[in-house]
Amino acid sequence: MNLNDLSYVYIFLQSNFLEVPIYLALLGFPGLRNRGVDAMKISLMNLWTHPIVFFLIMPLQLSYLSNIFIAESFAVVAETVILLFLFRQPIAKCFSISLLANLFSWQFAPMLTYFVFYS
Repeated sequence: MNLNDLSYVYIFLQSNFLEVPIYLALLGFPGLRNRGVDAMKISLMNLWTHPIVFFLIMPLQLSYLSNIFIAESFAVVAETVILLFLFRQPIAKCFSISLLANLFSWQFAPMLTYFVFYS
């Protein structure tokens, strides 16, 4: 495993670390569901969408902002669809939570990286 592979692992784990609590808090699961299983489902969802964003969309030969817009739009829509199937919640709720979780990780991941590696 080379440094680039480790960099991607860090980026994925960081994104997942930032998004999972938001999904768990805002999906508002009824009753006594197993949070560990739910966190695993969300992590698997991220494991499906994140590599597509990172390896297929971000390297597109467009401007950085265009790539970010396409990548985050894909992530929000794809994760909304996955949430619909995994958790059987209303589409508006799934979309709103996916949008919030992805915007949160997009905004705070660079700050977290800075504090972990450069401060």
